[in-house]
Amino acid sequence: MLAFLLQFYGHVLQAPNSVLLTSGGDGLKNYFTYAWHIEHDEHLLHYRGSGYPYGEHVFFTDGHPLLSWVFQLLPILAPWKIGVLNTVLILGIAGCALCVFVLLRRFGLAPWACFVGAFSITLLQPQILRLGGHLSLAHCWFIPLTWYLLLRTRASDRWLRGAISVCLVITAAFLTHPYLGLMNTMFVAGYYGLLLVTKLRSVGRQKRTWSEPLIMVVVPLALFLLLMNGSDVSADRPATPGGADIYATRFVSLIVASQDPFVTPLSEFFRYERLEWESLCYLGLSSLLILVMAGAVQVDRWAGRSTRPAPQDELPLYLGSAFLVLLFAMGEWQRLLGYSIPMLAQFRGTGRFAWVFFHVCTVFCTVRVYQYLFAEGLARKAVAVAAFTIVIGFYAVEGWAYHRNISKAFGHSPDILDRPDPQQAQLIEAARKVGAQAIVPLPYLHVGSERYVKGAPEPLQALSFPVAYGSALPLMAGITSRASLGHTRDLLAITSPPAYTKDLAKAIAGSAPFVLLRSNDELDMDEQQLWDRGKPLFQNEAGALRTITRESLFASNAQRLQAQFNAQRSQMHQRGPWWFSTRDSLSEPHLLSQTFTAGEHDVVSGVARDYNGLRRFLPGELDSALTYEASFQFEAVDPGAVNLSFILEHTRPDETDGVWELLRNIRAMPMQVEDAAIVTLRFRPIHPDRAYKLLFKGPDASNDRYKVTNFVLRPLQVDAWREGAWNGQATLFYNNVPLTVAGRGTGPSGNSRIHGQVHGSSSD
Repeated sequence: MLAFLLQFYGHVLQAPNSVLLTSGGDGLKNYFTYAWHIEHDEHLLHYRGSGYPYGEHVFFTDGHPLLSWVFQLLPILAPWKIGVLNTVLILGIAGCALCVFVLLRRFGLAPWACFVGAFSITLLQPQILRLGGHLSLAHCWFIPLTWYLLLRTRASDRWLRGAISVCLVITAAFLTHPYLGLMNTMFVAGYYGLLLVTKLRSVGRQKRTWSEPLIMVVVPLALFLLLMNGSDVSADRPATPGGADIYATRFVSLIVASQDPFVTPLSEFFRYERLEWESLCYLGLSSLLILVMAGAVQVDRWAGRSTRPAPQDELPLYLGSAFLVLLFAMGEWQRLLGYSIPMLAQFRGTGRFAWVFFHVCTVFCTVRVYQYLFAEGLARKAVAVAAFTIVIGFYAVEGWAYHRNISKAFGHSPDILDRPDPQQAQLIEAARKVGAQAIVPLPYLHVGSERYVKGAPEPLQALSFPVAYGSALPLMAGITSRASLGHTRDLLAITSPPAYTKDLAKAIAGSAPFVLLRSNDELDMDEQQLWDRGKPLFQNEAGALRTITRESLFASNAQRLQAQFNAQRSQMHQRGPWWFSTRDSLSEPHLLSQTFTAGEHDVVSGVARDYNGLRRFLPGELDSALTYEASFQFEAVDPGAVNLSFILEHTRPDETDGVWELLRNIRAMPMQVEDAAIVTLRFRPIHPDRAYKLLFKGPDASNDRYKVTNFVLRPLQVDAWREGAWNGQATLFYNNVPLTVAGRGTGPSGNSRIHGQVHGSSSD
């Protein structure tokens, strides 16, 4: 196994402290959260590298809490943190093989057969794919080690020591990644549940039958929950994160290979939708054949046609327990019990739980093939050895493709956190000298809470992580899983216009400035306005830095705009609930004629999966010399409806040859409350011979409902004003931006008036 790892991953093991397995996406984020927690955090359970000023609980960062605590407590070892992590991840593959080897020995296989099985199963195990991201889930030795210790405990009279060892391993799994701990907990709990169901009379009266699961399952789970809930300051994490149905394991995920050369012919034979990365858990062709054979043998026994003695082991109980965990991975528990056990709805990447079934199923198949060929003497020894090696060794043949592809892609990137390139180093030095509070990355970034997501290009992430880590300035952006919804809305609002009061300012003490860090990627209109307010600091080929004062970052002109409306309303142009004022020397009638609104009571309703048109403009109806802004108030009738795109399309007059020119995802909008968002899109209609259409489109499988009100399309020289409600609070809207000064986050319901607002509507 070590020779195999040196062949494929020797480039990592030769200099583990100098390379990263991956230099982008989740993988780089995992390295960043891990390294930041070691070098810059003062507390074991709180991480402050992103989401400034709130930070995050360390269990939600994918940052290897247990390992990072070792380095925090032994700071002399910190310079080798990347090398130790890389080595543990790679040598953990050999650790998995060793655990599978001793597992197979427990079931009576000869050493040579254990070698074939352990080597082959380890090569195919699906956690190897996590070396490209979610690194804390790549520790493939936890499941077989837990199973081995459980087997040893059950076979020993000194069960207390064994139960404690299982408890410690599962606790370590929880403190590496909560999913690793829970999948092992479910597997052990399922085994004892089936043991009591099938052998209640023989084992039900034994003290150990009840004490063992209490120590192995209840104690580590209770310790983890107490540690997490007792130190988690966020009370509004998403209870039903999106994507659970998408990332659940499907039957085809188990039977179709995911790597060439095996995936191509199978994908031609099986017609199926593209498999999500989270759902991948291929069992191997050998498993499929052996399961069919084992099933046929068992049917023969039940029918009385077979005289073969049944194996005297508990493999069926373990396979049954793993199958129960597989049902969870497939989302079946959630569908059956989700309403009575709300906690089940909190899991997003449930497909990961299928890994338990992979390990148990492949071991089950290996043991049964060995028993059929040798214990029952179905073939001569030489033939049996060859047959066993070919059938079980085919796991290794298929798994070889995983490692061939992975080793080419991973582990070739330099450690840009501790050894940034010269361009990054210049940005780090310039940022460090400012004495700033935090870095605001642009394009703006927020990932982790599926209710609100602001994606950013890979170059921005690859730049912002090393600059933030090297300068010891946290990111005022969200990059961790299941982030607080309230904190998320506050962070997204950082790019909102000055008319929108930013509650984030209340959580930030001190008057130190902030650093704006921009990659060479294009900014949207909100981000560009924020960037333009900054003062140039430094720029090179990698990116640019600007400084912005606290006052400018959180500047609010809401009260001035309210006073302006009160003073000028009588001179404004009224249309239904709207008042319009102009700020340009162009012909005022022309500007007003180019302003379009929905009717006073018009509501556009729809479901996410449908194409739903909001407004269509004939060729020439819009002035190609003007820049327009479309805006409206969006309400998610069902929470998932925020995963919707607002699209600008231009077509021929007969609506053929449609082109999506611009689109914005509604869950990325900077002005959000619990069920509503203010959506804006700015564009210039440069094709006067084309028809323009504003429309919505969400995921094809989503039936989530939404509605749209208060639509206005205006040239930028026109300001649109109206009175209405935002988050249950009466307010004045300026270009659909609510000017409410306070109480947005949990604003009271009712019709209270804001200070200085003109009372009533046009009919008063």
